[in-house]
Amino acid sequence: PNAPSVPDLAAADDTGTSNTDNITNQTTNLTFTGTAEAGSSVRLYDGASPVGSSATATGGNWTIDLSLSEGVHSINAKTTDISGNISVASGNLSVTVDTSTPTAPSAATIVSGTGWSTNYITGANSTAVKVSGTKSTDTVSIQIEIDDEDTFALAKTTTLSGLGTGTTYADAVGIDVTTATALSDGNIAIRITALDTAGNSSNQTVLKGAATFIKDAGVPNAPSVPDLAAADDTGT
Repeated sequence: PNAPSVPDLAAADDTGTSNTDNITNQTTNLTFTGTAEAGSSVRLYDGASPVGSSATATGGNWTIDLSLSEGVHSINAKTTDISGNISVASGNLSVTVDTSTPTAPSAATIVSGTGWSTNYITGANSTAVKVSGTKSTDTVSIQIEIDDEDTFALAKTTTLSGLGTGTTYADAVGIDVTTATALSDGNIAIRITALDTAGNSSNQTVLKGAATFIKDAGVPNAPSVPDLAAADDTGT
């Protein structure tokens, strides 16, 4: 029989930033599909080693679920017809299983911007925060949560993507993080999470408490009218 088609990993099992790059953080129930001679028996191989169970190409279509270990796998298929003839192998599908978490990003730094100085905001523009920091080279996106209650229950969240292979998620100019609503005066907490291509997320880097970032955009009350000391108020 003719060789079956190159196996295709189901989009639902292709985790991370793309569902077509064949990079996943799943190790079990990975669904592969393809076509072969109708009624033939299809078997998958990792290189030259058989994996999983065979399946019948009903109507010329087959589906097989696999469990794969961490690493790069070359998945191909062979088919056996009803006479016992075995086809040559299909082409290989390179599948990467990655369950390792990326390194947690560095602590964030608030960069000077409109209304901001380092770690402090005094201006009226309380929804735009400039954040800078470092990340590991396997990080493809950074999620930054900004909160004015330290609990992150109602955090103002943004996800930054397309960060490339460098080691900074913002240069000295910073990345603008626009919050959903204005930040209240007081301590500002920031939580940063890194995600890699396979969709693994890092441990969170959390900055909160009095020593972190502070917002004080309110205008202070006017002081009292100055009073001259009686001892210096000479005369009658």
